[in-house]
Amino acid sequence: MASDEHLRNALDAIRIEDQLELLSGVVGGSSASISIADSSDPLLPLVYVNEAFEILSGYTRSEVLGQNCRFLSAEPPGSPERVRLREAIAARYPGVFELRNKRADGVVFWNRLSLYPIDLSGGRSYLVATQEDISAEREAQEDRDSARGQLLSALAGTREGFLLLDKYGAVEVANARFREFYETTSGQWERGRHLTAAWSDRLVALGETAKTAARLADERFEQIAAGRKDREEQLPDGRVVMVNDTVIRGTGYVSVVTDITALKATERRLAERMVAIDSAQDGMAIADGAGRFVYLNPSHVTMFGYDTPMDLIGQSWEKLYRPEQIAYLQKHAMPVLMESGRWRGDIQGIRKDGSELMQDVSLTRLDGVGLICVTRDISDRIEGEAERARLREQLAQAQRQEAIGHLAAGIAHDFNNVLAVVSGSARLLTEDLSPKAEAHVQRIIAAGNQAQQLVARILDYGARVPERSRQDMRKPFVDAINLVKSGLPTDVKPVIYQPDTPIVAELDSTDLMQVVLNLALNARDAMPDGGRLMFTLEIAPRDMHLRRPALGYLSADQSYARITIADTGSGIEPERRGKIFEPYHSSKGDDGTGLGLAVVSSIISNIGGALFVVSTPDEGTQFDVLWPMEVGLRPERAEPVQDTAEVDLKGRRVILVDDDAAVAEIIAEDLERCGVEVAVCNDPRDALEAVSEDPGFWEVIVTDFDMPIMSGGDLARKVNDLCPGKPMVLCTALPDWRGRAENTASLFSAVLQKP
Repeated sequence: MASDEHLRNALDAIRIEDQLELLSGVVGGSSASISIADSSDPLLPLVYVNEAFEILSGYTRSEVLGQNCRFLSAEPPGSPERVRLREAIAARYPGVFELRNKRADGVVFWNRLSLYPIDLSGGRSYLVATQEDISAEREAQEDRDSARGQLLSALAGTREGFLLLDKYGAVEVANARFREFYETTSGQWERGRHLTAAWSDRLVALGETAKTAARLADERFEQIAAGRKDREEQLPDGRVVMVNDTVIRGTGYVSVVTDITALKATERRLAERMVAIDSAQDGMAIADGAGRFVYLNPSHVTMFGYDTPMDLIGQSWEKLYRPEQIAYLQKHAMPVLMESGRWRGDIQGIRKDGSELMQDVSLTRLDGVGLICVTRDISDRIEGEAERARLREQLAQAQRQEAIGHLAAGIAHDFNNVLAVVSGSARLLTEDLSPKAEAHVQRIIAAGNQAQQLVARILDYGARVPERSRQDMRKPFVDAINLVKSGLPTDVKPVIYQPDTPIVAELDSTDLMQVVLNLALNARDAMPDGGRLMFTLEIAPRDMHLRRPALGYLSADQSYARITIADTGSGIEPERRGKIFEPYHSSKGDDGTGLGLAVVSSIISNIGGALFVVSTPDEGTQFDVLWPMEVGLRPERAEPVQDTAEVDLKGRRVILVDDDAAVAEIIAEDLERCGVEVAVCNDPRDALEAVSEDPGFWEVIVTDFDMPIMSGGDLARKVNDLCPGKPMVLCTALPDWRGRAENTASLFSAVLQKP
């Protein structure tokens, strides 16, 4: 037994020696740098280094054994990593450290040091360390950090939300725009957080239960991992975004989020317009550059006797006309269309069954679109005109007299108003030969004089000098009322209020009568079923200048007489009030020219007065005219800027204000083609709000003048109050805008004619 035990000990000793030899061979031949320090010695001298250590450090064993390895460090003594290493050595716990070391040739490299303390029996202790050159790895990491920083910087200003996840779903990058869309708590989208955790936090903050939020967060990650394209989401604040998820194979996931709220609103507006076009009674069609139909609304299809638009889609417009009509259009319409972009005329078409169709055609050429055709079946009108040959001849004569153009319409409007009074008075004269005839004759004389002055004034446009004098306003006021009364229907009752004492002012009696006549006749026409027509002349209260007139400007130093014309008629719709003083704007169709209130506006502007309008639909309208009484107290108006001013807006941030959405779209496109960044506001109040929120961001305001809610002049005044000197550019089609601008003309840096 003793011999067996001795044999086993001998065999164990052999195995231990083999093991030590094997271990020594492994360590010595390892490609990893290994060093061992004696930690039982306070100086921690190196007692062993392998060949890989010599290769890595450039030192031989004889040069390093017995020394403390700190001579290899290129790290500052107080660096956090070197402090952490000293603490690990002192506490004798393992760790991994990344420090800069220096080779024997002085080259500095990054070293990943792995430290393992080993305690042996007999109080012996050692520190085993492996070293690895990670310079390339650190350089790559620095490159990645730099690239990430550049990416974050680039994404900071983008309008899209950008989320980058690693292959495990942890956040790598979430830019500010993405956080704006989805962040509910600070730090929610910090780097390293998993998408499901961040998304769950968001949903909980929005009111979901933790269980539901966790389920929905998992579904969200599944959506991103599936790389779903172009899906719309509505955010809690009402905005609509488009989300595009992409899988980067083997790397991670990217989610790009775009705010499409404005686009969706535009789509809705376009859809509404398409519904309106499809529902229009007039035929509407679009042909491409080759003249082939690409769109026809139902009315156009039905008008020509076809069943569906597909019967004509892809066909030439020439299919709807006979050869002689095609030749006419090619010769007369197309040259005008190519030159001006528009043509309108009557032309005969041909239905599917071969019958003829007389139509009123309006053609518009749009670059990049083709030809827009709006057509109306006027067969019934043509037949009626055939039965009224004399009226048709008169119309043709009027059309040939282009020299008088719009002037003829103005004469017809106001001259017919006066002649109606003359005719009424003449009828009374022939039917009543009593002593009252003298009064009728006087009215005829007054009407005749008024008609002569009116015709002379219109025909000599702008040349007539008003014959103003100091006189009692009551006489021309009453004369005008008498002219109106003789032409009133029996169911319209006039009510007159005027003072017993004179109201003296400098005036042209024709001007005053024109104002009263036009306002009263419009009031009469607003009461087809009868009502009350009220006339008032009085001294205006002194505080009237504190109110905002619809027309004109009031001075606190001036005294005014107030002329009130009120009716109990149909009233004026709110959307029309801003247009009633525009020339040729009429609610009477073919029975009106739209010049009456335009004449009133012109007279009020010329005398330096003002006008107020109060109207309630189905209840009536009241016009208050403030007539200046004192001489030489006309409100001062700033001289307007020259229309020839040149303005370079390239690269500017511009707010474009125009209540007409179609006009605004065209002007905006023109500006954008010139390199302008444009925000369109159809309501001046939106523009004012934008300026007040960030006065320095918007560089130029381009505005229309004649807008129902707030005129361009009023907008210029309010913008100037917020930002004195802010460039304002007026873009208007009004030739007489200066007369309406009052004291705001000087606020415009330039005036541009509407395209």
